[in-house]
Amino acid sequence: MSSPLSFTPSFSYTQQDAGSTLKIVVDYSSFPDYDDFSELTVNVTTENNSIDQDIDLTSSVVSTLTGTVTASTGDSTLTASGSSFEDEISAGDHISFGDDTDAIYEVDSVTSDTVIILTSPLLADLSGSSMKKFAGAVYLQADDIGLASTAKFPDDIYYFLYEYTFGGGTDENGTYMHVQALSCNTECVINSLIAAIPDNVSCNLCNDDYLDGVVKSYFYYEALKNAAYNGSVDHYNTILSGLCDITENLTTNCGCS
Repeated sequence: MSSPLSFTPSFSYTQQDAGSTLKIVVDYSSFPDYDDFSELTVNVTTENNSIDQDIDLTSSVVSTLTGTVTASTGDSTLTASGSSFEDEISAGDHISFGDDTDAIYEVDSVTSDTVIILTSPLLADLSGSSMKKFAGAVYLQADDIGLASTAKFPDDIYYFLYEYTFGGGTDENGTYMHVQALSCNTECVINSLIAAIPDNVSCNLCNDDYLDGVVKSYFYYEALKNAAYNGSVDHYNTILSGLCDITENLTTNCGCS
């Protein structure tokens, strides 16, 4: 049975594609043995919706790249042989070389199938070295958590229980819980309300009810974010319910940044 990890991983979350995609950015500097991943899974549950899904992220996070590379200490532009960089790696991903367990490098840009540019110079010579990629981000779709493929991630408090294994289970394994509030749909509604003020408030602000609703919704939304930040589940649920009451007659069919 795994135990809590002896370090604190770092993740950030962004909703994309009108709320149907969740981008999870991984900060590899927070991992002590990033080059020795053998398994990474996450269990996703929610506070208010019936979501409980196990997802294996291992192949999405770590993969062996095609080809080999030879370069010198101090190089940041690398030319490989037999590689397929344009298909296999992107800016923001990380890469390690051969048996070097002391360094991981971030990719600044991909110039061609055989050339990449790193954000920092090599710390050691490379000679026919293999390459391992660590994805800078993983992407979860709605159907990954048991929803329809066209669905949005519902606004809720999400519990991400990560489980790691390093070194094939011989070194360290454990779990880490991250709690994250997602409110893309609510943000979408608030932005739509604000954008529609010129169409709904005219004749010198005679339509006070609409404007009052917009102002109230905006402050409810700010309170929602504060409740999420402070980990106050009860307050979050109460505020989200209030927002739904205020905006129940408005469309939520809009995009999220």
